[in-house]
Amino acid sequence: MLHPQGHEVALTARGKLFSMPLWEQAVRQHGIRDGVRYRLPCWLSNGNLVAISDASVVQSKTKKLSSIEEQLDVFEPFPSETPVYSHKLPPGRMQEISVSPRYPHLVLTTSRMELFLMNAETGRIYKLDDSKVREIREIVFSPDGRWLAYTKYLSLESYLISNLLQPGYELNLLNLCK
Repeated sequence: MLHPQGHEVALTARGKLFSMPLWEQAVRQHGIRDGVRYRLPCWLSNGNLVAISDASVVQSKTKKLSSIEEQLDVFEPFPSETPVYSHKLPPGRMQEISVSPRYPHLVLTTSRMELFLMNAETGRIYKLDDSKVREIREIVFSPDGRWLAYTKYLSLESYLISNLLQPGYELNLLNLCK
């Protein structure tokens, strides 16, 4: 995932979280060095790095490893083993993440065919939509961060491209996530 300012990239390799500048300097590792798996890295608009991890399962040795027990970790741009924030995620396996280009908001889709809006700073989560047929996918914010578009299947053959956060929508999601 490319940094919002375009000077750096974030990636995971074998479950480890890395960032690296495009032209100069070395690769930097974020998060716990061994024993934790990271996935779906992305950059927030303020430059912080976000990834889903299984760190909560590793810290409590009594539980079995399960994808349902993942958490969202927010790291500062410089390498660190400890995240600035760690937030519990909704049930199910996170399939896609889309980041608002202007606000600290993430939109997550789950294997349970649900769509959630999350504030990355406070950890508040709001369920936006769900599907009865197939997973919601192709989530994307508008460049100003006020609109959200995604694909929702109505049946096996037909789908709907839906908008949220548009003017006049009965639920002001930007105010909810403050």
